[in-house]
Amino acid sequence: RVGEMRTMWLQNMSVMPPVQFQADLTCRGTGNHCYVMVDDSSWTAGLVDSADVVRILERFDNSSPRDTNHGVWYHNTTVLGRPPDAIDNDSLVYLIYYNVGEFHGYMFDGFWQFFDQYYDTTSMRLFGYHSNEVECVYLDLYPNNPSDDYRIAIAAHEFSHMIHWNYDQAESLWVNEGCSELAMWLFGSPDAISGFNGLPDNDLTKWTGSWADYIKTYLWSLYLYEQYGGRVGTD
Repeated sequence: RVGEMRTMWLQNMSVMPPVQFQADLTCRGTGNHCYVMVDDSSWTAGLVDSADVVRILERFDNSSPRDTNHGVWYHNTTVLGRPPDAIDNDSLVYLIYYNVGEFHGYMFDGFWQFFDQYYDTTSMRLFGYHSNEVECVYLDLYPNNPSDDYRIAIAAHEFSHMIHWNYDQAESLWVNEGCSELAMWLFGSPDAISGFNGLPDNDLTKWTGSWADYIKTYLWSLYLYEQYGGRVGTD
């Protein structure tokens, strides 16, 4: 419910490997397909406000730069598939906003973690990380505006990783990232086509995490979608 507070596990991404810590988050908005959960300290600091929350909900549920009648949920689920719903039996996705941190100048826009799909005791035993036991994605609040269309496209990107896990947990990383880049294009605010332009011989199937890697997989996935893709069902 709006106003409900939960203590959840977050990750400090300014150190590697990431270190988990607990923080209090409050539900600042509920939509048809998502909750907006904000770290209380970030809310107090003014990194996100009620107007941001309203726009995030609108763009996730109802509209996008590409389509005034459909948001992230529609574009992702009709092209890429349905998210898992076994861990909490709640069809709404948690959008978790906090100051993620940066590592040696590298900014983490957001991420999704597979271990949240396991119960906490199992996750700790197998992977050494605590689980929040909900379908969730983690999104950075600083220094960018969380309700900007590009930032919401990043939520679509991370949501795509969750969907992909539901179908193929052993997918090659370059394929997985390509589909998540496609999710940004489907929403209507994709990554800029740069970096790869000067590296056209960059091997499509070798993933190093460079910007050029993201763009090459984006272009390949978009090509496949434009030639052979389509939507399945509506919601």
